[in-house]
Amino acid sequence: MMTVTITHDIPMDLRVQLRSKIMDMRIFCHSDGCLEPLQCPAQGDHKLECRKRLGLNTGIVWFSAEYGSDLLSGARSARYVVAVLYAYLAVLDLHYGDYHYEHRMVSDMEDIIYKIIHPGMVSC
Repeated sequence: MMTVTITHDIPMDLRVQLRSKIMDMRIFCHSDGCLEPLQCPAQGDHKLECRKRLGLNTGIVWFSAEYGSDLLSGARSARYVVAVLYAYLAVLDLHYGDYHYEHRMVSDMEDIIYKIIHPGMVSC
């Protein structure tokens, strides 16, 4: 199986914003004080508090961060990642009252990636 690397000319300011958003999202998915925010909370020797925190909402946030990371590494295209985030946002929309913070995080990431796809345009 051949691995395809998708390259994007991502401006440094958007790359920094995306990295920061990814880290914020990963930290959100863990309990306070967890020392391994880059590791999935469901794997490894995570504290029980991290595993308990992982629900539908945090799962969506976690995988949104993973797709953002894939974009930065060239493993996924920006358009593909936006399509996935759009689907995640549709799920979060159904529970907006309960998950408005999670919705905002995913939406913010979508806005950053929209600026990568459409440089110079303002996102909706």
